[in-house]
Amino acid sequence: MNRSTHLSAYALDRLVAGTPGDREQRHLAACDACRARLDAHRETLQAIAHTPEFARQRGRVLAAAAAAAPRPRPRPRPRRRSHLLAAVLALAAALAVVVWPDRGSGPAGLTPPDTLRPKGGFVLSVVRPADGQVDGVFPAGAEVELRVGGWEAAALVLALDVEGRASVVWPAGAARSGRIASDGRLSPRFQVTPGDLLLLSLFSNTPIDAETARRAFEEAAAACAGPPEPACSAPPHQAGEIGRAWSRLRVGEGDR
Repeated sequence: MNRSTHLSAYALDRLVAGTPGDREQRHLAACDACRARLDAHRETLQAIAHTPEFARQRGRVLAAAAAAAPRPRPRPRPRRRSHLLAAVLALAAALAVVVWPDRGSGPAGLTPPDTLRPKGGFVLSVVRPADGQVDGVFPAGAEVELRVGGWEAAALVLALDVEGRASVVWPAGAARSGRIASDGRLSPRFQVTPGDLLLLSLFSNTPIDAETARRAFEEAAAACAGPPEPACSAPPHQAGEIGRAWSRLRVGEGDR
């Protein structure tokens, strides 16, 4: 079946939030692949929703949205806040997602059509499949995998160690970004080694040169006065880049 006939990531969000359209429900009833994608999507969101950081960030995002809301005018028509939008904003904040959309400043032909732009934020997470732990502290030797969301074309994942050395994590050994699987899992899994890592995923709809991006990440990190942080380690926008997401791989005692 052609990829375009499957439900989009935005449609899966609507299904998880309980606000699907009739077309989406009919498609889901007839498509085994999309039902499997929905189950994996729901499992990932549920794991994230049980983290303490999610609860804290959700409160901050909703409080900021309430403070920015306009004051009601006389006899206004009631405005209903989208529960899906609030959930997406809270999830993006909880994962410390940073997005730089391409606004046409790059080479011609690299700006995607509006219909391909993600409806939510770009997401990068480290997951331990054995117990579903997401973005926590992992012991050395634990088997983990990377998962992404918000984009269905290609990605390049880079890592920066505490000494400011950058490397390409996924696709391992490749010269450019790789295609994202329909479930957002970046195979193969890998074992955690000692030392924390700052992770950066660059999303694109055209190939991103891995060595150019790695070198730019390392050079940007060299300007940081302290430990690597997204605010000072962010490399310049890469040719073909649509957006980016950050995460961390923290190594410690953890739960074995």
